[in-house]
Amino acid sequence: MKCLNNMERLQIANDTMMKLLTLYEYKGKDYYFENILKSSLNQIIKQTIERDTFYIGKLMNLDITPYRYKLIIKKDSNPKTNDEKILRNVKNVFKIIAEDSDKFELTSNEFLRLAIKIYKEVKNISYVSENKTIKVNLIEEKKRESRRKGVEEMLKEYILLVNSDQYELTQIVTNFYIDFINLSPFNEGNEIVGLLIIYLLLLKEQFKMFHYVSFFEMIYEEFDEFKGYVNKANFNWKDGYSQTNPLNNFLIDLLIEGYKKVDKLSEDTKFDKNIAKTYNIENTIMKMNEVFTKEDIREKHPYVSLSTIDRTLKRMRDENKIRPNGVGRSATWVRITNYERFEAQSSKQMSLFDIIMQKEEDE
Repeated sequence: MKCLNNMERLQIANDTMMKLLTLYEYKGKDYYFENILKSSLNQIIKQTIERDTFYIGKLMNLDITPYRYKLIIKKDSNPKTNDEKILRNVKNVFKIIAEDSDKFELTSNEFLRLAIKIYKEVKNISYVSENKTIKVNLIEEKKRESRRKGVEEMLKEYILLVNSDQYELTQIVTNFYIDFINLSPFNEGNEIVGLLIIYLLLLKEQFKMFHYVSFFEMIYEEFDEFKGYVNKANFNWKDGYSQTNPLNNFLIDLLIEGYKKVDKLSEDTKFDKNIAKTYNIENTIMKMNEVFTKEDIREKHPYVSLSTIDRTLKRMRDENKIRPNGVGRSATWVRITNYERFEAQSSKQMSLFDIIMQKEEDE
């Protein structure tokens, strides 16, 4: 607990204080965001789970083809390899967290269960045990001790610091993370479990924006910078002089950026509510390939209900703008009316997740 036990030596700089004011101003709008997004909440959370799963897979360097990524994440296909099993496992973990992150208990057993769930059917995860020299009546003895004890001490200190109201929450989370990865309590997977713990602690401390935007996508996009700050914080950790402020600043910036994304999402949602959704879908259909599927529409309008899409397709069919081609799950639709495509559509910026999820494999 080199970081958590030395919190009093840390000082918050003026620029960090200004960022914190911005962050907590956004945090104060959580109820507003929740109210605006509630009609699409289930679909938003579903897509956030998919994005988090995809990017955590990339952070873990899982050897999975783009086609298999899509099948496992979008279609819940049965995994064929150990890496695919891990991807399936992390998606299940995100589903559990999304249901109620508040129920996550800050205990060493809960941390172990989290690690075990990630590597289920692939690796046996346990706490590391090591020999330690202790003095008993001036006599040195060797004793086998589990690193579980270190995690329990960290959690006890973390809870005390949070309840003391003396330190800012992101600062406590940052210092807990650095202590955790330096302790490396598990025989496997400490880095990825550590990231999941940051994510869970932030959700538990009511930073709700990560229900709406992907924490792991944001970490992935800035991972080199993140690792640089982690390495800097690890330096002098054993001596109790870890420099965690730069990493804390990075985390604050990440949270602010996350809230900005939620703010934009809420504004877009308000806009969508003010126009006829069915005509918005029609506009998309007229810009897509001549032959398309219902799933193609769902990918471009993830927050629109299936009944709205069906209603739009029926109306456009009756207006002789499209016609069905086949029946059942494999059915496609053919656009009859020509439409000049906007060049802006082809130049739209897409994330790695969007590209892979929309890519059709030739195999």
